[in-house]
Amino acid sequence: MHDLTHLINLSDRTAVVTGGGGHIGQEYCRLFAELGGRCIILDHDNEKIEATLNRLPSLEKGQHIGRVVDIGDIDDL
Repeated sequence: MHDLTHLINLSDRTAVVTGGGGHIGQEYCRLFAELGGRCIILDHDNEKIEATLNRLPSLEKGQHIGRVVDIGDIDDL
């Protein structure tokens, strides 16, 4: 992949990624974090959330957060 950090700066942005524990969600989070953004990772599987969090570059502790949620359940939102 090309280095996009000189073109795009997301340091003042936050992304909420549903399905952030899945393969595609992990890649969205990784790219967003590499460009300086914060990620809020939503998934129904805590182990997958933790795996995503462990893959992300972090400028400071707690920059990215994960929450177990079922987006199909209105009471979880």
